[in-house]
Amino acid sequence: MTTATAVQTKLTIDRKSLVKALEKINRIISRVSKPILQCVRMEATDNKLWLAGTDLDLSLTVHVPAEGELPRCIVPCKELLQRIKTGSNPICSIWQEDEHLIVNGGSTHHRLLTQPVAEYPLIPLQPEGRVLTLPAGSFRESLQTALVGVARENTRYAINGVLLEVKSGKMHLVATDGRRMVVIELGTPDEPQDLAVILPARLCQMIVRLTDQYEPGTLKLHVKENQDTKGEKTPSSLFVVGNGWVLHGMEIDGHFPCWRDVVPKNESKFMLDRQAFLTTVREVSTACASYSPGVQVRLAADQTTVTAKSAENGESSGQVTSRFLGGGDSLILTGFNPQFLED
Repeated sequence: MTTATAVQTKLTIDRKSLVKALEKINRIISRVSKPILQCVRMEATDNKLWLAGTDLDLSLTVHVPAEGELPRCIVPCKELLQRIKTGSNPICSIWQEDEHLIVNGGSTHHRLLTQPVAEYPLIPLQPEGRVLTLPAGSFRESLQTALVGVARENTRYAINGVLLEVKSGKMHLVATDGRRMVVIELGTPDEPQDLAVILPARLCQMIVRLTDQYEPGTLKLHVKENQDTKGEKTPSSLFVVGNGWVLHGMEIDGHFPCWRDVVPKNESKFMLDRQAFLTTVREVSTACASYSPGVQVRLAADQTTVTAKSAENGESSGQVTSRFLGGGDSLILTGFNPQFLED
Protein backbone atom coordinates (compact mmCIF):
# COMPACT_ATOMS: atom_id res chain seq x y z
CA MET A 1 0.00 0.00 0.00
CA THR A 2 1.34 3.43 -0.92
CA THR A 3 1.89 5.73 2.03
CA ALA A 4 0.84 9.38 2.20
CA THR A 5 4.50 10.43 2.06
CA ALA A 6 5.04 8.40 -1.12
CA VAL A 7 2.09 10.08 -2.82
CA GLN A 8 3.59 13.49 -2.06
CA THR A 9 6.91 12.51 -3.64
CA LYS A 10 5.52 10.76 -6.73
CA LEU A 11 7.17 11.75 -10.01
CA THR A 12 5.66 11.63 -13.49
CA ILE A 13 7.83 11.80 -16.59
CA ASP A 14 7.74 11.16 -20.33
CA ARG A 15 8.93 7.59 -20.90
CA LYS A 16 10.94 8.24 -24.08
CA SER A 17 12.76 11.19 -22.50
CA LEU A 18 13.70 9.04 -19.52
CA VAL A 19 14.94 6.22 -21.77
CA LYS A 20 17.22 8.63 -23.70
CA ALA A 21 18.62 10.07 -20.46
CA LEU A 22 19.30 6.62 -18.96
CA GLU A 23 21.01 5.49 -22.18
CA LYS A 24 23.40 8.44 -21.90
CA ILE A 25 24.25 7.51 -18.30
CA ASN A 26 24.68 3.87 -19.27
CA ARG A 27 27.37 4.81 -21.80
CA ILE A 28 29.50 6.13 -18.95
CA ILE A 29 29.10 3.17 -16.58
CA SER A 30 28.72 0.24 -19.00
CA ARG A 31 32.30 -1.00 -18.46
CA VAL A 32 32.57 -0.74 -14.66
CA SER A 33 32.54 -3.85 -12.45
CA LYS A 34 31.95 -2.36 -9.01
CA PRO A 35 28.22 -2.78 -8.19
CA ILE A 36 27.70 0.71 -6.73
CA LEU A 37 29.17 2.29 -9.90
CA GLN A 38 26.69 0.33 -12.03
CA CYS A 39 23.95 2.45 -10.47
CA VAL A 40 22.42 5.77 -11.43
CA ARG A 41 21.73 8.52 -8.92
CA MET A 42 18.28 10.03 -9.22
CA GLU A 43 16.75 13.14 -7.68
CA ALA A 44 13.86 15.37 -8.74
CA THR A 45 13.20 18.96 -7.68
CA ASP A 46 11.78 22.08 -9.35
CA ASN A 47 10.13 20.07 -12.15
CA LYS A 48 13.40 18.46 -13.25
CA LEU A 49 14.69 14.92 -12.82
CA TRP A 50 18.45 14.83 -12.38
CA LEU A 51 20.30 11.62 -13.30
CA ALA A 52 24.00 11.11 -12.58
CA GLY A 53 26.52 8.35 -13.22
CA THR A 54 30.29 7.94 -12.91
CA ASP A 55 33.08 5.43 -13.49
CA LEU A 56 35.45 7.58 -11.36
CA ASP A 57 37.21 8.88 -14.50
CA LEU A 58 34.23 10.51 -16.16
CA SER A 59 30.99 11.74 -14.60
CA LEU A 60 27.79 12.67 -16.40
CA THR A 61 24.69 14.45 -15.14
CA VAL A 62 21.55 14.68 -17.26
CA HIS A 63 18.32 16.52 -16.52
CA VAL A 64 14.90 16.06 -18.12
CA PRO A 65 11.54 17.78 -17.48
CA ALA A 66 9.31 16.03 -14.94
CA GLU A 67 6.41 16.77 -12.62
CA GLY A 68 6.63 16.13 -8.90
CA GLU A 69 9.54 15.34 -6.62
CA LEU A 70 11.72 12.36 -5.83
CA PRO A 71 14.23 12.17 -2.96
CA ARG A 72 17.79 11.23 -3.85
CA CYS A 73 18.12 7.49 -4.46
CA ILE A 74 20.58 5.05 -6.01
CA VAL A 75 19.30 2.25 -8.30
CA PRO A 76 20.91 -0.16 -10.81
CA CYS A 77 20.95 1.70 -14.13
CA LYS A 78 20.77 -1.28 -16.49
CA GLU A 79 17.80 -2.84 -14.68
CA LEU A 80 15.93 0.47 -14.52
CA LEU A 81 16.57 1.16 -18.22
CA GLN A 82 15.34 -2.31 -19.18
CA ARG A 83 12.07 -1.87 -17.29
CA ILE A 84 11.42 1.64 -18.60
CA LYS A 85 12.11 0.49 -22.18
CA THR A 86 9.63 -2.40 -22.03
CA GLY A 87 6.79 -0.12 -20.92
CA SER A 88 4.01 0.79 -23.34
CA ASN A 89 2.54 3.80 -21.55
CA PRO A 90 3.98 7.16 -22.76
CA ILE A 91 4.08 8.42 -19.15
CA CYS A 92 5.91 6.79 -16.21
CA SER A 93 5.19 7.27 -12.53
CA ILE A 94 8.09 6.83 -10.12
CA TRP A 95 8.16 6.97 -6.34
CA GLN A 96 10.08 5.57 -3.39
CA GLU A 97 8.75 3.13 -0.82
CA ASP A 98 11.10 2.25 2.03
CA GLU A 99 14.19 0.74 0.35
CA HIS A 100 12.61 0.29 -3.06
CA LEU A 101 12.01 2.45 -6.11
CA ILE A 102 8.59 1.84 -7.66
CA VAL A 103 8.18 2.29 -11.42
CA ASN A 104 4.70 2.27 -12.90
CA GLY A 105 4.53 2.35 -16.70
CA GLY A 106 0.83 1.65 -16.95
CA SER A 107 -0.62 -1.70 -15.91
CA THR A 108 2.73 -3.01 -14.60
CA HIS A 109 4.58 -2.13 -11.38
CA HIS A 110 8.31 -2.69 -11.00
CA ARG A 111 10.13 -2.72 -7.66
CA LEU A 112 13.87 -2.05 -7.66
CA LEU A 113 16.01 -2.30 -4.54
CA THR A 114 17.85 0.96 -3.87
CA GLN A 115 21.43 1.25 -2.63
CA PRO A 116 22.71 3.42 0.26
CA VAL A 117 23.12 7.02 -0.92
CA ALA A 118 26.18 7.51 1.30
CA GLU A 119 28.10 4.82 -0.61
CA TYR A 120 27.78 6.58 -3.96
CA PRO A 121 30.76 8.73 -5.03
CA LEU A 122 30.43 12.50 -5.01
CA ILE A 123 29.83 13.95 -8.48
CA PRO A 124 30.69 17.61 -9.21
CA LEU A 125 27.53 19.36 -10.35
CA GLN A 126 28.60 23.00 -10.64
CA PRO A 127 30.91 23.82 -13.59
CA GLU A 128 33.80 26.08 -12.62
CA GLY A 129 36.74 27.85 -14.23
CA ARG A 130 37.45 29.65 -17.47
CA VAL A 131 34.78 29.17 -20.14
CA LEU A 132 35.22 28.53 -23.86
CA THR A 133 32.10 28.64 -26.05
CA LEU A 134 32.26 26.18 -28.96
CA PRO A 135 29.79 25.53 -31.81
CA ALA A 136 28.34 22.11 -31.01
CA GLY A 137 28.09 20.53 -34.46
CA SER A 138 31.42 21.68 -35.90
CA PHE A 139 33.32 20.98 -32.66
CA ARG A 140 31.94 17.42 -32.68
CA GLU A 141 33.16 16.98 -36.27
CA SER A 142 36.60 18.39 -35.39
CA LEU A 143 36.94 16.02 -32.43
CA GLN A 144 36.10 13.04 -34.65
CA THR A 145 38.86 14.07 -37.04
CA ALA A 146 41.40 14.70 -34.26
CA LEU A 147 40.73 11.33 -32.56
CA VAL A 148 42.18 9.56 -35.61
CA GLY A 149 45.64 10.78 -34.61
CA VAL A 150 45.51 10.00 -30.87
CA ALA A 151 48.12 7.53 -29.58
CA ARG A 152 46.82 4.12 -28.48
CA GLU A 153 49.82 3.11 -26.33
CA ASN A 154 49.01 3.45 -22.62
CA THR A 155 52.64 4.27 -21.78
CA ARG A 156 52.56 7.64 -23.59
CA TYR A 157 50.10 9.49 -21.39
CA ALA A 158 50.48 13.02 -22.75
CA ILE A 159 49.56 11.99 -26.32
CA ASN A 160 46.67 9.73 -25.26
CA GLY A 161 44.46 12.78 -25.66
CA VAL A 162 43.72 15.82 -27.79
CA LEU A 163 45.42 19.15 -27.10
CA LEU A 164 43.09 22.15 -27.08
CA GLU A 165 45.26 25.24 -27.42
CA VAL A 166 44.42 28.93 -27.45
CA LYS A 167 47.40 31.04 -28.48
CA SER A 168 47.88 34.38 -30.24
CA GLY A 169 44.15 34.77 -30.74
CA LYS A 170 43.71 31.39 -32.48
CA MET A 171 42.32 28.09 -31.23
CA HIS A 172 43.55 24.66 -32.37
CA LEU A 173 42.92 20.97 -31.73
CA VAL A 174 46.07 18.84 -32.05
CA ALA A 175 46.57 15.07 -31.82
CA THR A 176 49.57 12.85 -32.55
CA ASP A 177 50.71 9.27 -32.04
CA GLY A 178 54.37 10.09 -32.69
CA ARG A 179 54.18 9.11 -36.38
CA ARG A 180 51.44 11.40 -37.69
CA MET A 181 49.78 14.55 -36.49
CA VAL A 182 46.36 16.14 -36.92
CA VAL A 183 46.05 19.93 -36.54
CA ILE A 184 42.63 21.60 -36.80
CA GLU A 185 42.08 25.34 -36.57
CA LEU A 186 38.84 26.11 -34.71
CA GLY A 187 38.72 29.83 -35.30
CA THR A 188 38.88 32.76 -32.92
CA PRO A 189 38.13 32.07 -29.24
CA ASP A 190 35.69 34.23 -27.31
CA GLU A 191 38.47 34.91 -24.78
CA PRO A 192 41.94 35.76 -26.16
CA GLN A 193 43.85 34.61 -23.04
CA ASP A 194 46.28 31.76 -23.82
CA LEU A 195 45.28 28.26 -22.72
CA ALA A 196 46.56 24.72 -23.26
CA VAL A 197 44.70 21.68 -21.94
CA ILE A 198 44.92 17.99 -22.90
CA LEU A 199 41.45 16.48 -23.29
CA PRO A 200 41.36 12.71 -22.55
CA ALA A 201 40.44 10.64 -25.61
CA ARG A 202 37.49 9.06 -23.80
CA LEU A 203 36.12 12.47 -22.83
CA CYS A 204 36.32 13.48 -26.50
CA GLN A 205 34.60 10.25 -27.58
CA MET A 206 31.82 10.87 -25.07
CA ILE A 207 31.29 14.44 -26.34
CA VAL A 208 30.90 12.99 -29.86
CA ARG A 209 28.32 10.48 -28.60
CA LEU A 210 26.36 13.03 -26.62
CA THR A 211 26.22 15.61 -29.42
CA ASP A 212 24.16 15.25 -32.59
CA GLN A 213 25.95 15.54 -35.94
CA TYR A 214 24.22 18.74 -36.98
CA GLU A 215 23.30 19.97 -33.52
CA PRO A 216 22.69 23.72 -33.41
CA GLY A 217 23.72 25.86 -30.49
CA THR A 218 26.92 25.71 -28.50
CA LEU A 219 28.91 23.66 -26.01
CA LYS A 220 30.58 25.36 -23.09
CA LEU A 221 33.94 24.01 -21.92
CA HIS A 222 34.90 25.03 -18.38
CA VAL A 223 38.59 24.62 -17.43
CA LYS A 224 39.30 24.92 -13.70
CA GLU A 225 43.02 25.08 -12.95
CA ASN A 226 44.14 23.18 -9.83
CA GLN A 227 47.19 23.37 -7.58
CA ASP A 228 48.69 21.09 -4.96
CA THR A 229 49.63 22.13 -1.42
CA LYS A 230 52.97 23.47 -2.70
CA GLY A 231 51.25 25.74 -5.19
CA GLU A 232 52.37 23.70 -8.21
CA LYS A 233 49.99 23.12 -11.11
CA THR A 234 48.10 19.83 -11.21
CA PRO A 235 45.71 18.52 -13.91
CA SER A 236 42.78 20.84 -14.52
CA SER A 237 39.15 19.90 -13.91
CA LEU A 238 37.10 19.85 -17.12
CA PHE A 239 33.36 20.46 -17.45
CA VAL A 240 31.55 20.24 -20.78
CA VAL A 241 28.02 21.65 -20.72
CA GLY A 242 25.67 20.57 -23.50
CA ASN A 243 21.96 20.54 -24.17
CA GLY A 244 20.59 19.07 -20.93
CA TRP A 245 23.81 17.43 -19.74
CA VAL A 246 27.12 18.15 -17.97
CA LEU A 247 30.19 15.95 -18.52
CA HIS A 248 33.07 16.09 -16.04
CA GLY A 249 36.60 14.70 -16.24
CA MET A 250 40.23 15.55 -15.52
CA GLU A 251 42.92 16.81 -17.86
CA ILE A 252 45.64 14.32 -18.83
CA ASP A 253 48.77 14.83 -16.74
CA GLY A 254 51.88 15.46 -18.82
CA HIS A 255 53.46 17.73 -21.41
CA PHE A 256 52.17 17.61 -24.96
CA PRO A 257 54.91 17.74 -27.65
CA CYS A 258 55.76 21.14 -29.15
CA TRP A 259 53.68 20.58 -32.28
CA ARG A 260 54.50 23.95 -33.82
CA ASP A 261 58.15 22.91 -34.14
CA VAL A 262 57.29 20.23 -36.70
CA VAL A 263 54.75 22.17 -38.74
CA PRO A 264 56.39 23.57 -41.90
CA LYS A 265 56.63 27.34 -41.95
CA ASN A 266 56.04 27.26 -45.69
CA GLU A 267 52.25 27.37 -46.09
CA SER A 268 51.94 26.09 -49.65
CA LYS A 269 48.32 25.26 -50.49
CA PHE A 270 47.07 22.93 -53.22
CA MET A 271 43.53 21.97 -54.19
CA LEU A 272 42.71 18.41 -55.28
CA ASP A 273 39.56 16.37 -55.71
CA ARG A 274 39.44 14.38 -52.47
CA GLN A 275 37.83 11.22 -53.84
CA ALA A 276 40.03 11.08 -56.93
CA PHE A 277 43.16 11.52 -54.81
CA LEU A 278 42.18 8.80 -52.31
CA THR A 279 41.29 6.39 -55.13
CA THR A 280 44.70 6.96 -56.72
CA VAL A 281 46.47 6.44 -53.37
CA ARG A 282 44.63 3.13 -52.79
CA GLU A 283 45.48 1.83 -56.27
CA VAL A 284 49.11 2.93 -56.18
CA SER A 285 49.69 1.63 -52.64
CA THR A 286 49.34 -1.97 -53.88
CA ALA A 287 52.98 -1.67 -54.94
CA CYS A 288 54.17 -0.73 -51.44
CA ALA A 289 56.54 -3.03 -49.56
CA SER A 290 54.80 -4.97 -46.78
CA TYR A 291 57.54 -4.18 -44.27
CA SER A 292 57.65 -0.42 -45.01
CA PRO A 293 54.49 0.95 -46.64
CA GLY A 294 54.88 4.42 -48.13
CA VAL A 295 53.92 6.45 -51.18
CA GLN A 296 55.78 9.37 -52.69
CA VAL A 297 53.65 12.43 -53.47
CA ARG A 298 54.74 15.13 -55.91
CA LEU A 299 52.51 18.20 -55.55
CA ALA A 300 52.76 20.53 -58.55
CA ALA A 301 50.84 23.53 -59.84
CA ASP A 302 48.75 21.57 -62.38
CA GLN A 303 49.16 17.90 -61.47
CA THR A 304 49.88 15.73 -58.44
CA THR A 305 51.71 12.43 -58.93
CA VAL A 306 51.56 9.51 -56.49
CA THR A 307 54.25 6.82 -56.76
CA ALA A 308 55.08 3.60 -54.94
CA LYS A 309 58.02 1.25 -55.60
CA SER A 310 59.28 -1.93 -53.97
CA ALA A 311 61.46 -4.91 -54.94
CA GLU A 312 58.69 -7.39 -54.21
CA ASN A 313 55.75 -5.58 -55.87
CA GLY A 314 57.28 -3.48 -58.65
CA GLU A 315 56.25 0.11 -59.29
CA SER A 316 52.93 1.94 -59.63
CA SER A 317 52.10 5.59 -60.22
CA GLY A 318 49.03 7.72 -60.79
CA GLN A 319 48.16 11.34 -61.47
CA VAL A 320 45.44 13.64 -60.17
CA THR A 321 44.66 17.15 -61.41
CA SER A 322 45.65 19.77 -58.84
CA ARG A 323 45.75 23.54 -58.54
CA PHE A 324 48.29 25.65 -56.67
CA LEU A 325 46.60 28.24 -54.45
CA GLY A 326 49.71 30.08 -53.37
CA GLY A 327 51.31 30.62 -49.98
CA GLY A 328 54.75 29.19 -50.73
CA ASP A 329 56.55 26.82 -53.12
CA SER A 330 54.55 25.59 -56.11
CA LEU A 331 56.39 22.24 -56.07
CA ILE A 332 56.45 19.98 -53.01
CA LEU A 333 57.99 16.50 -52.77
CA THR A 334 56.90 14.43 -49.76
CA GLY A 335 55.94 10.93 -48.64
CA PHE A 336 53.18 9.34 -46.58
CA ASN A 337 51.97 6.10 -45.16
CA PRO A 338 48.92 5.51 -47.41
CA GLN A 339 46.82 4.37 -44.45
CA PHE A 340 47.38 7.73 -42.77
CA LEU A 341 46.07 9.54 -45.85
CA GLU A 342 42.94 7.35 -45.93
CA ASP A 343 42.27 7.97 -42.23
